[in-house]
Amino acid sequence: MTPNPEPLRQVTVRRILIATGALPAGGHRSPGDAEILARSVLEAARSGGDFSDLVAQHSDIPSPPGHPNPGRLVILDHGFHGQTFQTFLMSLNERAARKEEELGELVSAGRLEPAAAEAEMNRFLDACQDEAEIAGLPHPRGTLPPGLGDLAFSLAGGEVGLVAWDPESSPEGWLVVLRED
Repeated sequence: MTPNPEPLRQVTVRRILIATGALPAGGHRSPGDAEILARSVLEAARSGGDFSDLVAQHSDIPSPPGHPNPGRLVILDHGFHGQTFQTFLMSLNERAARKEEELGELVSAGRLEPAAAEAEMNRFLDACQDEAEIAGLPHPRGTLPPGLGDLAFSLAGGEVGLVAWDPESSPEGWLVVLRED
C-alpha cells in the first residue's frame, strides 16, 4: 500500500484575466464576448501558444514591463503560513506612508512644489507596485477568487484550464490558468 502523498503547500500558476463589464484600460466587454475570447485563448494555450505572449496580448491584468513571467501567481493553500504577498504589501504600505510624510514636510517647508511632490509619490508607488509583482511571494488562497484557487490546485503541472466568469467564484471575469509546477 502506498502512502497518501503530502498535500501541496503552494502552487505556481500563470493566469490571463478576460474581464467582463468595464475594462481596466477603458471600454466594456460583454459576458458573451468575454467567454468567446477566453475559450479562444484557452485553445491557443492548449495548442502550444507561448503563454507569455498570450498574457501580453489578452490579459486585463497588467504585468510590469520586462517581467520574466507575466501573469505569474504563487498560491499558498489553506492552513499554511509564511510571508505572503499581503504581508509584503503591508511593509510597502508602511514605506509609502513614510514617503508621503517626508514629501508633505518638504511641501510644508516650501522646499518642494505640491505638483512635484505628487509626481515623486506616483513614481515611488509605481516602483513599489513593480517590486511587489516581481517579489513572487505567495498569495493566501482565501484572498483570491475561489474558482482560481480550486482550479490551480486541481491542475497537473503544465496543464491549462479555464475558470468561467461567475459573480461568486470568478467575479472579475474568465481566467485562463496554466499550472507551472
